[in-house]
Amino acid sequence: MDPADHTLIVAAMVLLFGGFVTGVFMSVDRASEPEVPRSFRLAHQAAFMQAPLLLGVVVVLRLSSMTDGSMRPPPSSSTPRPCS
Repeated sequence: MDPADHTLIVAAMVLLFGGFVTGVFMSVDRASEPEVPRSFRLAHQAAFMQAPLLLGVVVVLRLSSMTDGSMRPPPSSSTPRPCS
């Protein structure tokens, strides 16, 4: 695995942990009143939306041919073309 893969996976795990922690705080807060503050709700939802995106980027990077150096520019011709 590349360092980019490791970085994206760690970032996704941190986001998932953050979503879990905000979910715990939301459940504790909902025990006293039914309405949860908007900041908790947004942090919780954002974490669970962004983590799968980061993990999807890891999958796409592994499937793409751009990371192994196989995409090289086409060879240039030895004779220059005249302008018309």
